Amino acid sequence: MTSKLGARLRALRQAKGYTVSQTASLAGLSRSFVSMLENGKTSISAERLERLAAVFGLRASDVLPDTSSTSLIQVVRAGTGPRVPNAGPGVEITLLSNDLHRLLQPVIMRLAPGASYVNEVGHAGEELVYVLSGALELRVDTVAVELREGDTAHYPSALRHGYANLG
Repeated sequence: MTSKLGARLRALRQAKGYTVSQTASLAGLSRSFVSMLENGKTSISAERLERLAAVFGLRASDVLPDTSSTSLIQVVRAGTGPRVPNAGPGVEITLLSNDLHRLLQPVIMRLAPGASYVNEVGHAGEELVYVLSGALELRVDTVAVELREGDTAHYPSALRHGYANLG
């Protein structure tokens, strides 16, 4: 997937007429990192991918290689959902759909005790959080709420947002 992602990012950059340096600067990344990514020599975290996609006016899922099928019903069997690489220490994100271009992009996020995940840039769409177990602090923009097992929250994902396991 890394080489396909790199090729896709290069095509987007060239379509915008940006240099590697311009793209890196706009995304807050190093020139060498963007170059290595385009050449399939490194992987990228979910947060960095969101920042890079935002340079092109897209969501991270819009730049990922198309893994969808033409099926009306998307089925991901238990334990087979792809994991997001480099989500962060103590953070595991599993995709629950193979079609990354649908309006709803379900994921399961597991945070180890004390771990946190922040999406600095935000992205198009909305998010729905359902706490399966434990306690979670949800921050959206400047507002923080504590959620416990069985609680839900729904918010616009264009705003900076993040989660912290309070356990």
